[in-house]
Amino acid sequence: MNKTGKNFGIACDTVSDILKAAGVKPYTFRQSAGKRIKISKDNFSKEFDSVQDCAEWFVEQGIPRTKNPESVRTSLKQVRTKEGNNKDRPPYYYGYLIEDIEE
Repeated sequence: MNKTGKNFGIACDTVSDILKAAGVKPYTFRQSAGKRIKISKDNFSKEFDSVQDCAEWFVEQGIPRTKNPESVRTSLKQVRTKEGNNKDRPPYYYGYLIEDIEE
């Protein structure tokens, strides 16, 4: 909203009011700041607005042993950036293929 307001020379609050009047929901912080990712395994596929949302989903499903979403988020980051991972192998986390969604 800030960028749009600057482009048109109006306050971001005005942009927000216009969008609300038109029924457009603004992005959440995670949607605007997060990196969208997709996980898939067999016939299952799910997209997330942020790595944090994905980490929370893994914890809610009881897939990793940890109950700490921040630990899972760190592990997902390491897998996605191939830190400590075989660079020739696709990024997997507990059998789920992890893919970045390009915008």
